Amino acid sequence: VVSPIVRSHQFQGAILGGIDLASSHVLSLADRSIAGATTILTTLDGNVVFPAQPPAYAADENWQKLFKRRLRPGQLASFEIDGHRQLLAAARLENTDLMLLLAVDEDTLFHEARARLRERLLIGLMLAFLPLIALVALLRHSLSIFQRGEELMKQRA
Repeated sequence: VVSPIVRSHQFQGAILGGIDLASSHVLSLADRSIAGATTILTTLDGNVVFPAQPPAYAADENWQKLFKRRLRPGQLASFEIDGHRQLLAAARLENTDLMLLLAVDEDTLFHEARARLRERLLIGLMLAFLPLIALVALLRHSLSIFQRGEELMKQRA
């Protein structure tokens, strides 16, 4: 980080500082808000700056293809690694050639939403079929009453 020192509209110098991403907890390897998510800092061409030990998939051909197509900030991209679909969210760091990425396994990310959807669909189907089942039961009951009445009429005749 560089910050200029200006006095009386004259450049006097600069304050230079840095953040050791590996030892500070500014960025964490595992984002705790989403289980299994990984925070990655890359250059615009896909070279991993942080973490110091890049994820195994950073050397994969599918990873490189994402950056060759120019991954745009704010864009969600997906890629497949070892048979698992990964979802990648990107944000460009202004005035730098760096991008902040969040990578997460698609199944992990959407597991809870899929479970809720499945539950709500089952409840909806049950609510839709209950009146139908009740109607069939009432019609069967009416049919049995009608058949008994018919038999009674035959016996009297």
